[in-house]
Amino acid sequence: MKCGKPSVRIRVSRVQTNSETYRRALELIGPILPYRYAQWLIEDPENHDYRVIASVIPHGTVGYDIAHRTGVIGQVFRLRTLIAVPDVRNHPLYDPFETTIDWELCFPVQRDANEFAVVNLEGIGPLDLNGAAWDRVCEIIEQTTSYKPESIGEDTSHLIQTHRIRMLSDKTGDYRSALVAAARAIARGGQSTLLAGDFEDLLTGRGPTMADALTQDLDASYCFFGAEQNLDILATGPNPQNTLSTNALNWWDRAQGRYAFVLLSCD
Repeated sequence: MKCGKPSVRIRVSRVQTNSETYRRALELIGPILPYRYAQWLIEDPENHDYRVIASVIPHGTVGYDIAHRTGVIGQVFRLRTLIAVPDVRNHPLYDPFETTIDWELCFPVQRDANEFAVVNLEGIGPLDLNGAAWDRVCEIIEQTTSYKPESIGEDTSHLIQTHRIRMLSDKTGDYRSALVAAARAIARGGQSTLLAGDFEDLLTGRGPTMADALTQDLDASYCFFGAEQNLDILATGPNPQNTLSTNALNWWDRAQGRYAFVLLSCD
């Protein structure tokens, strides 16, 4: 919902949602935690994009349909835990597209084992997340939508430790299949995983790639896409050795601390 964010629209499947119910819940939260932007997001079951299905934004402001995977929202989807950022200007997870925003609060909500969503709030001024306010937010969401927020728990604003595994490509199909299988195995074990390289066939035509972003002057965050739950692909496009080895677009800065494992298909 940040002003000035370029529009990158991605095809999403039809998901049955009651967007007006979720929007109403966001509106009721407003007096408790005064925000400038509010979003209700789900992970699309078809392509695993983080899709906005309801939002409350200032009149005349343009929102977006798909959230970046490398920011606060993406981290909450992976860790399934609340992240509070009282000062976005001094936190590496925040995507700085709205210069007036001071804080971000993002937390998971769940109805049952198969119905999971994320609520994201961004505001101006101090973030006053006291116990009484949080209890009231939880009550509003549960009564309005039947979803239940996770407890606040410990501070989880820090980044996760990232392990980088550099794989030397022999350009064969066997190698590529083994690399994809290894990434899937790690992701299915519950670890957030990034597969970096030229894997366009796994992305069903989604873009932009890093090669595209370089020519369009886009940030690297636009080149991360969901392949499966807990598994993302960094789409390099042709000649991944140049874009990965030279850290073109500062892609490693976007990946480090956001994934438990990064597997590189690079010479």
